[in-house]
Amino acid sequence: MSIQEKETIQPRCTFLWLTQVCLACGIVGWLINPVSENIYVLAMMMIIWMGIAYLRGARSLSIVFLKKWYAWVYLWILIMFLYSCVGHTTFSLSYVMYLFCFGVGAYYIVNNDIRAAKVISVFCIVYFLIMAVVTLKAYSVVPGLSRILANGDKAVVIERGGGDFITPFVAGYGAIYGFAELAIVMLFAVFKNVNNRFLKTILLGGAVFLIYVVVKAEYLVAVILILMGLVFLLISKMTSPPKKMVLTCVFLFAMLIFLLCGQYIFLWLADTINISNFSIRLREIAMLFGGNGYASGTDAGERLSLYGISISNFLEAPIFGKGTGVLFQTFGNHSTILDAFAKYGLVGGISLLIFYINPMRNISLKFSGSNKKGYSILIGIIGVLAIINVADTRVNYALVYIVCPLLLYWTEFVSVDKKRNISEL
Repeated sequence: MSIQEKETIQPRCTFLWLTQVCLACGIVGWLINPVSENIYVLAMMMIIWMGIAYLRGARSLSIVFLKKWYAWVYLWILIMFLYSCVGHTTFSLSYVMYLFCFGVGAYYIVNNDIRAAKVISVFCIVYFLIMAVVTLKAYSVVPGLSRILANGDKAVVIERGGGDFITPFVAGYGAIYGFAELAIVMLFAVFKNVNNRFLKTILLGGAVFLIYVVVKAEYLVAVILILMGLVFLLISKMTSPPKKMVLTCVFLFAMLIFLLCGQYIFLWLADTINISNFSIRLREIAMLFGGNGYASGTDAGERLSLYGISISNFLEAPIFGKGTGVLFQTFGNHSTILDAFAKYGLVGGISLLIFYINPMRNISLKFSGSNKKGYSILIGIIGVLAIINVADTRVNYALVYIVCPLLLYWTEFVSVDKKRNISEL
């Protein structure tokens, strides 16, 4: 379909359309908001959004939620219900709501609603930038605040002096990783999609600022994910297979050098960067390469120990898992994938992965060309995060299934129509 055809068949801007888009922004805002707790608020917004979507045309809903292969997503809800019946876990209304949230982005792409994609994308970017500004200011008031808020336990955060910063506009653990993921997608849009100079400047400046806040937060894993995203972005820009092969070989060679000389490289980086939390983490990684990090009681060693808890519990009950059990005894809470298999076994773990992956596939199938590459980069980053850390956060749900797909879809439209002023869209 040509861009002119897309533009002419866009849904009309009616009261129902406006209400539905406002609800979509409310759903995204609830997912991003660090202090959102009342799931019934999300449920109310989601039910009204679904009702309006049905009134505006049930076909789009059926395309998103009732595809035969997509029906496997509902298997996790069934298994979670059965597990709760035997006391293996508790049935969570949140998963039911998230299931429908996962289809919001795909719905607007199916409807070819470029205008809605723009509104929701801009709303999210503005929210994140405001949050980044407020967070940066908070960091200047309380040194080490990022690590305090990373705990996630409200009582612990208050005890450590961070209670005044538990607000909708100070980033916690999930939002910092969200900054990293959104920044990579914004950079992809700048270098692969957008030709409009004004929009390119805004997106590039916003992405750089978000990356700066991530660095100030001193989340080493988030910085590594950004570096990975930049490498993937560089590879995606190369159209020549030989150049891609050369860059891939260089990347693999660099990884080999890190494996062989990692201890000395990370010690040099720790001394060179000289940022408190980064330097500590880099020295711990150097100790791991030296063979004594695991037993040293370092953060990196403790992380490996927590991985071991999840793996050992999965091996003891590989079919159905050990249930949600006790934190740090049944599962380590530092790897979404390992924790899932420890708690739910192969039956629940595979079902949960399908629950997350199939909506991604649903969105990816609706993309082509550069957007498919951009979305694949995001999925790759999330996949790595899910292996080495906690990735099943509400912020990730908002970004992976709603905001980033719509941002890519909207900026693709902008890139084709070079002469159109962005304010006229």
